Amino acid sequence: MINNLGLLVYGQLVLLLPLIFSIQTNEAFEFNKLVYIYGSALFVLFLLFVKKVMGGTFKKMPLLIPFLAFILSQILSTIFSIERHTSIFGYYSRFNGGLLSVFAFSVLLYGLVQFVQKKQLPILLGLYFFGAVLSAGYAFPEHFGASPSCKLLMNEWSVKCWVQDVQNRVFGTMGQPNWLAAYLLPALILLAAEGVSLVGAAQTASADTKKKVQYAGFLSGGGILAAFCLILAVLFFTKSRSGLVGLAAGMAVYTVLLFLFEIRRKQIQWKRVLLAFLVFTILSGAVLFTAGRSTFDVISQTAQRYLPFLHLQQQEQTAPEVKLAGTQLETGGTESGEIRKIVWRGAINVWKRYPLFGSGVETFGYSYYRDRPIEHNLVSEWDFLYNKAHNEILNYLATTGLFGLGAYLVFHTSVLLWSLRKLRKLDDFAGRNLGYAAVASILSLHLAHFFGFSTVATQWTLILLIGVLFILNIPDHIDTKLKSLSLERLLFIALAVFVLYVSGQYLTTYWKADVFFSQAKRSNLLQTPEETLQSYQDAITSNPNEATYHDGYAAALQELTLAYSQNKPEGVDEKQLKEMQTKLGNQALEESLRSITINPRQINFYKTRVSILTKLSSFDPTMLDSALDVLQHTRVLAPTDPKLVFQTALIYEAQMKYDESIKAFEEALRLKPNYQQAIDELNKITAR
Repeated sequence: MINNLGLLVYGQLVLLLPLIFSIQTNEAFEFNKLVYIYGSALFVLFLLFVKKVMGGTFKKMPLLIPFLAFILSQILSTIFSIERHTSIFGYYSRFNGGLLSVFAFSVLLYGLVQFVQKKQLPILLGLYFFGAVLSAGYAFPEHFGASPSCKLLMNEWSVKCWVQDVQNRVFGTMGQPNWLAAYLLPALILLAAEGVSLVGAAQTASADTKKKVQYAGFLSGGGILAAFCLILAVLFFTKSRSGLVGLAAGMAVYTVLLFLFEIRRKQIQWKRVLLAFLVFTILSGAVLFTAGRSTFDVISQTAQRYLPFLHLQQQEQTAPEVKLAGTQLETGGTESGEIRKIVWRGAINVWKRYPLFGSGVETFGYSYYRDRPIEHNLVSEWDFLYNKAHNEILNYLATTGLFGLGAYLVFHTSVLLWSLRKLRKLDDFAGRNLGYAAVASILSLHLAHFFGFSTVATQWTLILLIGVLFILNIPDHIDTKLKSLSLERLLFIALAVFVLYVSGQYLTTYWKADVFFSQAKRSNLLQTPEETLQSYQDAITSNPNEATYHDGYAAALQELTLAYSQNKPEGVDEKQLKEMQTKLGNQALEESLRSITINPRQINFYKTRVSILTKLSSFDPTMLDSALDVLQHTRVLAPTDPKLVFQTALIYEAQMKYDESIKAFEEALRLKPNYQQAIDELNKITAR
C-alpha cells in the first residue's frame, strides 16, 4: 500500500505540476509550482519514514557519494553565503534553486527510486506525456490570440489578460517562452523513442501475435504522432532559440546512441528505423535553421526564390503596443548573445571574488552588481536587475564556487556515464531504447540551461529522467511483508503525522503570505488605504522574515503620506493631518530599515529607502543628507550603477550644491555616456 501511495504521488506530480499556476500570488508560475513540489516532497518523506518504521525494504541508491557530495556543496555554499535567507529559500520571484528546493528535489529523487518499479514506468511516462500534451494544448491557442487563461479570468477568448505578448511567443502555464520550450524538449525525444520501440516490438513479435502487436502499435503510433506534432508546433510558437537548438542536439544524440549501441545486435530491421530517423534528423535541422525566424517567413522566402510565379506575401498586421515582461534576453532589444557575454563575464568576476564556495546559493542577484561590467550600461537592459547568470554552469560557478560546480558536474556526468555502461547490459530493447532517450533528453535540458537557467518544471523533469535511468538499471526490490503495527510503531507514525501536519500548516501560511502581498500590490492604495495596508500587514505577520514584504509596505506608507498632502481625508484638520503624515512617514522609514536589516544585500531595498527619504524631505530637508549616506553605501554594492550616481547628483542639485552636482552628473556619464537624462540635467545646470 505504501508503494502504491508513492506511485500515486509521482503520477500526480508528472501530470499536474506543469499545469499549476495561480494569479492569486505575486509570481503566478514558479512560486506555486515550487510550493507544490515542497508539499509533494513532504508527503514522500512521510511515506519513506512510515516504510522504514514498518520494516519495508529499500533499494540501494546508485551514485550515492556524488549525490551526497552535491548536496554538501550546496550546504557549504549556504553557510558561507553573503545572504543566507536567500540561499535557503531562493531569490524572491525566482524561488527555484535555494537550499530548500535542493532538499525537496533530492527527496523526490530518492523516493522515486524507492517507490517506482520497472514495470510501472510505462504508467508514469504515460502520465508524463499526458501532462506535456495538456501543457502544449493550453499554450497552442495562444498563438492564434485565444488564451485559455483569459477565458478563465475574463470569460473571453483573447490575450488581453496578459501583459506579455503571448500571441507572438506562447508560454502557456510556464510564464516565459524559453521555460515552456525547455520543459517540452524531453517529451519530444521520449515520444520519438516510443515510436521506435513500437517499430521494434512489431518486428520482433512472434508469428502468432504479430498482427495483434502491429494493430496495437498502429493505434499507439497514431497517438504518439499526434502528440509529437502538437508539442513540436508549440515549441515553434515559443520562438525559443535555446529550445530549438536543444531539440536538434537531443535528437542527434539519441540517434547516435541508438545506432552506436544497437546496430550490432541485429534484432531489428534497421533500414525502416533509419528511414524514420532521417526524417527526424531533417526536421531537427530545419528547426535549427529556422531558429528565431517565423516558419511562414522561411516558407514564403523559399517559395519566392525558387517559385517566383507564386508571389507569396505575408499579411500585414498591426500589433498592439504591449508592455513586455521579462528581460530583453527573452523579448528583444540588444541582441541577446551580446548581453549574455557581458553577464557571463560578470559571473566569472563574481567567482574570482568568491572562488571556493561562491557568493552563496541563489545570490547572483546581489553579487553580480558588485562586479557588473561597465559595458552593461550600454545595452538596452542596462537598468534591469539580473538574478541569474543566464547560464546554469556559470550560475553555479558564481554562487557555489569551484566546489559547488565541481560537485554538480561530477554528479551529472556520473549519471550519464554510469547509465550508458549499464544500459548495454539490459536484455530488452524497449528498456535500452528508453534509456538512450532519457540520456539524450538530459543532455538537451543541460544545453537549454546553458543559455538560460533551470525552472521548477525543468528541474523536476531532470530529476524524473535521472530517476528513470536509475530504475531501469538497478534490480527491483522484492517487497517483504510489513511488520505488524505495534504500539511503538504506532507512536512513531503518529509523530510523523503530527510533523507532516505542522509542516503542511507552515507551507500553507508561507503561500498565503504571498497571496496577501499580491492583494496589497494590486489594490488601489488611495481608494482603499486601510484594506491595502492591512494586506501588507497580513503578509508580514504570515512571513515576517521576507524582506520584500517590508520593502513593499514601506513604499506604500510613503506613497500614502504624500497622497494625503494633495487629498486631505475628510474630517481631518491641518494639525491632525500633520500628525498622520509624521506617523506614516516614520513607519515607512522603520519598515524600510527592517527590510535592509533582514537583507542588507538587495540594492533595490536601498533604492526604496532613498526614494522615501527624498520624497519625505519636503517635510524635513535634513532627510536629503540621510539619502546621500544611503546612496554612498549602496554604491559599494553596485559601483557601476549610473542611476545611483544620477540620484546623488539630483540631491546635490536640490541642496543647491551645484559643483558637487556637476561632478556627479559627469561621473554618471562616465559610467553611461548615452545617459540622456544625465545629459539633459547637466546641460540645464551648466546653463545657469
